[in-house]
Amino acid sequence: PAPKPREGYYSKSCILLQTTPTEAYGFFLNYIWKSGGDLSSFSPTPHLLNEGHPVTGLGCERVLPPFNTREEILETSSHPGKIVYRVVSPGWTKGYPVVKDSHRGEVTFDAFTQSDDDDGSSLMVSTKVEWKVSWEALRGGEGVVRFLTSSVVGRLMRNLVNYVEKKKEVVEKCV
Repeated sequence: PAPKPREGYYSKSCILLQTTPTEAYGFFLNYIWKSGGDLSSFSPTPHLLNEGHPVTGLGCERVLPPFNTREEILETSSHPGKIVYRVVSPGWTKGYPVVKDSHRGEVTFDAFTQSDDDDGSSLMVSTKVEWKVSWEALRGGEGVVRFLTSSVVGRLMRNLVNYVEKKKEVVEKCV
C-alpha cells in the first residue's frame, strides 16, 4: 500500500518591491516562473511544456531539473494580482515527497503605498509580494519538504528583489 499522508504544512514568505503590482507580476512570471530565477548555478532553467497565456501565464507548465518535477499555473487574476500553481508530479523520486494533489502555491501582488519623506507628503507605490505554499508530506518527508520549500522560496524571493532593483536602475539610468 501507498504511504499514509501526514498532516498538512504551510510556508510563507513576503517581500516589498519598489515597482507596481502589474510590473511585479510580470517580473515574477518571466524571471522566476519561466526562467528559474537564478536559483543556483547547478539548477538549469526550467523546461516549459506549455507557455500558457502570454500575459497572465494561466496554463503554463514547466519541468524543474534535476528531478523533473512538473508544476502548472492553475489560476491567475490581475486585480489584485495572483498566481496559483501546483506540483503535478510529486513523490520521493521527484525530489519533493508530498501527497499527489496536496500541494498548492499562491503568490499575490498587492499595491502598498508608503511615504518616502518625513512629513508624508510624497507617496511611493510599491508592491507587497506574498508567496504561500501548503502541502501534505508523505511519511518521512515533512522535514525535507519544509526545508526545500522554505529554502527555495526564500532564495527566489531574494533573487526577485535583486532582479527588480537592477531592472529599475537600468530604466532610471536610461530615462
